[in-house]
Amino acid sequence: WNVTSYDSQGLEVSVSETNQFSTGSPVSGLETNIYYPELYSDGITIFGSFFDYNSIAFDMDGNEIWHDDSNSIVYYNTDYYGQLFGCQQDTGLEHDLPAVEFNLDAEVLWMDPNDEFAHHDMIQLPNGNYMSLVEEVSLGHIPGDLLAASNFSYYNFMCNLLGYQCDGVTNEFNWIGDKIVEWDAETNEVVWEWSVHDYFSKQDYDEGLWASILTSDAAYDWTHVNALTYSEEENAVYISTRHLSRITKIDYDTKEIVWNMGLDMPSGDVGCGHDLNFSWQHSVTVTDEGTVVTLDNGNLSPDLYETDFQTTRGLDILVTEQGNKECTAEIVWEYSLPEELFGFATGNAQKLDNGNYLITTVGDG
Repeated sequence: WNVTSYDSQGLEVSVSETNQFSTGSPVSGLETNIYYPELYSDGITIFGSFFDYNSIAFDMDGNEIWHDDSNSIVYYNTDYYGQLFGCQQDTGLEHDLPAVEFNLDAEVLWMDPNDEFAHHDMIQLPNGNYMSLVEEVSLGHIPGDLLAASNFSYYNFMCNLLGYQCDGVTNEFNWIGDKIVEWDAETNEVVWEWSVHDYFSKQDYDEGLWASILTSDAAYDWTHVNALTYSEEENAVYISTRHLSRITKIDYDTKEIVWNMGLDMPSGDVGCGHDLNFSWQHSVTVTDEGTVVTLDNGNLSPDLYETDFQTTRGLDILVTEQGNKECTAEIVWEYSLPEELFGFATGNAQKLDNGNYLITTVGDG
């Protein structure tokens, strides 16, 4: 390409040197099915994959128009200003998947301090600071009531062999929880944090996760928070806690829980949504209407719905606050994916500008 200039009479004045560029090869094999093109929401879809450690962008017709150029960037989300957030695999770091802000040239503009393992999500707050999720480990008990369950019959043997009390009281086992951390954009200092160990009860846990704990990593992946978002209007943080099948709203100023929504648990701390039956969900966004959108992975759906297969759903939920952590919750929109598109892990659901919903799932394993 070159640039040619003309005078007011249309006569050529000068021609720049000739430059060239080339396009790269696509990294995906996209195929699209277009059922109602007139209903398609304008825009570009950006997709990040932990399976390949890359990110791509594509249009309605499946044309791959951008990728991260082998920079091992996994896209998380974007904000209304077009900034891009994700993580970048770097095996040279202690924590090899730091959260980053990056641009379309796949250049990293900001990276978390790497003092802790930041995972799953990162956002930038209106004040310019960055917020993400980091792992935090604390000692907890091994639930004694599991010893009486037939499917945990090996627990007595394993507890004695490994020297644990397994009395449901002694804090002797690592519980992996999560902490929300806000870093100063300039200094990388932690300026705000919130830990599940301070605000969630260890009476609440997923029994099924204990099935192979004592023979694996000697740690229990208790909460596995996998998404967060911030509402400037409410000055509140929302998180999705996968292994508790729970979505939580947190007051930013007081750090107090406004409500927990999801499956009922022994502590009684979940104020609403017991009958919505979402489980092991991914993603959480707050719409302009104030509803909460999430992807119900549905790992526990056979038990909750007494079916012989698992079902993944996209959900839009209206939560009405009643004070003192009490609330009501109702589904205002839902879509159940067919059995072969059950997504056991990862995935996303979001409401688009034209009112449609976009669902991502790792279908069929």
